[in-house]
Amino acid sequence: MARSRIPQARPPRITGPTTPAARPVRGLAAAVVAALLATLAPMALAQSSCQTTLTYLTLSEFKTAMQPVIKAFEQQHPGVCVTMQGQSFADLFQTTQVRMRAKDDTLDVLLVDQPVVAAYTTLGYLAPLTGTFSQQELASTWVEPALRAGKVAGTLMAAPQDSSIQLLYFNRSLFAKAGVSPPEGLVSGKTVSYADVQALAQQHRWSWEQVVAAAKRLTVRQAGKTTTWGFTFDQPDELYQLQPLGLSLGASILSPDGKTADGYLNGAGWLKAASWYHDLFNVSKVSPKGVPYGQTADLFAEGKVALFAGGAWWLGRFEKSGVDFGVAPYPAFAGGKVATPTGGWYLGVAAYSRHKQAARAFIHFLTAGQGAQLWFTSYGHFPPQQAVLDIINGNARYTVFPNDAYLLGVYQSRHTAVLRPLTPAYLQLHNIFDSAFSDIRNGAEPKQALDGAVEQVDPYLKRFQ
Repeated sequence: MARSRIPQARPPRITGPTTPAARPVRGLAAAVVAALLATLAPMALAQSSCQTTLTYLTLSEFKTAMQPVIKAFEQQHPGVCVTMQGQSFADLFQTTQVRMRAKDDTLDVLLVDQPVVAAYTTLGYLAPLTGTFSQQELASTWVEPALRAGKVAGTLMAAPQDSSIQLLYFNRSLFAKAGVSPPEGLVSGKTVSYADVQALAQQHRWSWEQVVAAAKRLTVRQAGKTTTWGFTFDQPDELYQLQPLGLSLGASILSPDGKTADGYLNGAGWLKAASWYHDLFNVSKVSPKGVPYGQTADLFAEGKVALFAGGAWWLGRFEKSGVDFGVAPYPAFAGGKVATPTGGWYLGVAAYSRHKQAARAFIHFLTAGQGAQLWFTSYGHFPPQQAVLDIINGNARYTVFPNDAYLLGVYQSRHTAVLRPLTPAYLQLHNIFDSAFSDIRNGAEPKQALDGAVEQVDPYLKRFQ
């Protein structure tokens, strides 16, 4: 699988594997969506005509699950219809850029990956969402990082549709076989409360040092070949996945003003984090080289990896595979700050849209109104809306495994979630970061790789100053 040179919001593939098996909440959809839609029936059962048609550029894989949302919106807004134009993940970014550069006025609503909101704003692709939400809604609708990520220079340019969470998965059978105690975590056969999950996150989180110590004992080599790996990241080299390593050591990627990476990405904290990452593959050799995103999850599902740091979107896949697994909080370095990945898909009004008012109404409905709950129950992406997080927290469905991992996600979203750098140069930063850590994974000296990354990043940062 070739490395992509486009932004990986995993949320790029946050959307990740989106088969029904990858979304443990999907089974909830039919009953809940039907009930929600039933409440709308008296409002307007059919529209005889579309006075305004909105064109929504989105992912092809979203189209089926988005239908209940669109139906509900159209019932509440007679005369307004929504047409979806679906793209694959690989094509979405290019299609958006080509059509916006051409000042295409037939696009109204854009699906935007969170870390490129600033870039799209700088390029003139997005119209502000000023006036779309009340001050009370802005203050209370979403978790704070999600709202902040949608703003550029204090103006809301895109609204959060989805978020994401990361977990530490562990193979219970491999731990038992090796005689190693697994992390405290969520497992089948137990019922938990939010208070239980909160205590787990605050008191029993493993450190990255513990991960390596266990991984060394769990790695199995036979006849010169590794048959069981101790640990792997879901998305090796990716900024989304690895940024918490540096943050846990008190190191940011960019300066506070976003003008330089020098002294930050190549500072002491990131050097320590990069050295730790290097050693996973080249010293302790507990992690496999050359295995890309998607295939790392295959290894865990096949029982060939004992510890897997990855997205919640894999819960259904692992449950279906039959692997005996549990989940624990995302690790942090001993004595360091707890930081967990976050981010997902946002919605913005296309700058050249002829129907901006209607587009803003649709974005409001989907990201802050009734559509937010409809979308969650229909598709299952982790939500950024406080009200939907409260639904998770108060629903017995999320007190049993594996759905109780979403309770852990509620805690993370409200307490430990950290954004990727909010810079218009994110696309370049992302690609350079990934390349540097790919080199480090393959044996490059960490300081040299980080210094080289800074030399490449800083000129792009200066272009946007």
